[in-house]
Amino acid sequence: MEDKNTQEQKLYIPLNVTNRIDYFPGFGKKELMQAVIGLIVEIPAGILIYIIMHQTLPMLITFFAGAFFRVTMTTKNQNNISVVDLISFSINYYKEQRIYPYRPKDEY
Repeated sequence: MEDKNTQEQKLYIPLNVTNRIDYFPGFGKKELMQAVIGLIVEIPAGILIYIIMHQTLPMLITFFAGAFFRVTMTTKNQNNISVVDLISFSINYYKEQRIYPYRPKDEY
């Protein structure tokens, strides 16, 4: 007979539940602000392309490709991680210390 104190209690943790409002899955207010910042950077680039080439097609391609990549890079997946987050994780990982200057001592 098992005692109630020795029984394992299982904890249910729901997945894919966010506490924020998304415009579409994985793209909320924070990602929209990141996309707007990217747009602010992209507008001078498009104007510069128009000044150099004197054609609207390369400028429009720049705007549409930029919009596609901004949304794609900032949209979070089911694990709540975006491509921008993965890049920042990698940068932080490579900045960390890897050489630990200590000398092991003999335990015995």
